[in-house]
Order: sequence, then C-alpha cells, then structure tokens
Amino acid sequence: MNKKNIIPFIFAIGAMVAFLIITNKNAPKNPEQNVIENPTPAHVAKIPDGKYCYQYSQKATFEAPYAVEEYVQLSITQGIIVSGVKIGSQSGPDLSGGYDGTISGTIGDNNNMVVIFAHTIDGSKGQEQEEYTISPELLVKHRYTLKEDGPLLVPNKDTFLRDMMYPKVECRE
Repeated sequence: MNKKNIIPFIFAIGAMVAFLIITNKNAPKNPEQNVIENPTPAHVAKIPDGKYCYQYSQKATFEAPYAVEEYVQLSITQGIIVSGVKIGSQSGPDLSGGYDGTISGTIGDNNNMVVIFAHTIDGSKGQEQEEYTISPELLVKHRYTLKEDGPLLVPNKDTFLRDMMYPKVECRE
C-alpha cells in the first residue's frame, strides 16, 4: 500500500470505529436484559355470543392429493359454550365421500377451543377431539395426527402438522 492510500485508509478505519462506539452506546451491557422471562400475553377479545360460519377449501395437489370442502357453523353461548355442525366432502386417490357431525365444547384462554366432533363418515360413527382458535373473521384448526384414547381419537401433541384456515362465510339456513 503506498503512502497516498494510507491516510484515507486510516480515516475510514477511524470512522468505522466511531460509528460502532456511537451505535453500541445504547446497547444493554448484559445481553440477558433483552430476554423477557414471563411475557404477558396480549389481551384477546372474547367472542360475542351468536352464530358464526366458516369454510375450508383445499384443492388436490401433488403434496396433498385430496380435495377437501368443509363448512362449519358454530353457536357461542355464555361466552364460552360452543355447539354446531361440520359438513364436508373429500376426494382423492383412495377415498371419496362426505361426512357430517356435531361439534360441542368450550372456549378457553386466548379464544382457543377444545371440541368433540361426533361424526358419521361413510356410514361409520366416531368421535374426535379437535382444537381451534376462533375469531369473528377466522377459525383456525390446529391439526395433529390422531391417536386412540378409548372410543375417542385425540390429537397427538408430538406430531403437529399444520394450521388450517377457515375464513368467515355467510351462514346457510
């Protein structure tokens, strides 16, 4: 490096050091100061009593070879009691047909619902525990693989698959 280039080089290094000192001045001295041990959950407004309707649609793809249409109609009473119906159809490589049944359960903290879906699928009756989060505009199903717990199929919490979004729709009569 020749002498002409040393002065601008030293000036550039000095400017970078000054920049780092200025920008680091307000940084916490202890990195753990950025950690919140017990964050306070955001307040979630309760769902008003009433009737709410949602629909889920999935087109068949290579990764998910089943087309699914599902309609859910829920009634909320006393701010926490959920009852309703779910009607659906699915078609794919080894399965096609419809299903329907009733939903009953409760709304807990942060509008999380735990419900029992008592259904009939291809003439066979069964029951599944399902978990959702509800808002007036969107129902979100937290989908897990299921495992048997007596006569009931329940979510296997070790195998979360995905959230399924059910946008609000006009209720059918």
